[in-house]
Amino acid sequence: MTRLFIIPVLLAVAAPAVAQETAPPASGGLGGLGGLLGGALPSVGKVGAGNAAGVIGYCIKNNYLSQANAGSVLSRLTGRQAVTTSPGYTAGQSGVLQAGEQALPLADLKGQVRTKLCNLVLKRGASFLGR
Repeated sequence: MTRLFIIPVLLAVAAPAVAQETAPPASGGLGGLGGLLGGALPSVGKVGAGNAAGVIGYCIKNNYLSQANAGSVLSRLTGRQAVTTSPGYTAGQSGVLQAGEQALPLADLKGQVRTKLCNLVLKRGASFLGR
């Protein structure tokens, strides 16, 4: 039997080069899944606004997030300049989480892990709106 262990990882986010694509790490343990699967999971704190919006849309479409809870964040993110035209947005809509040089298809995750990741990306997306 394979067991998954969640290992908290401290995250450091570099100073943003492009305000549209970076935001400070949000509270609530965005990096809480960082060590999952032996480090195979990209750091959610490094996800850009475009990819966050795309992944949130993917998660809503596939019922990992509810429209009632995530729809407002998605709408506000996609209303921002350059979010929907970024390559990260397209990847996110396809269910691929991108963080820096790492990418992870959400389809590779199962059950509660995928749902938890969608919730973390939702928090990350909301952190872009807090300015």
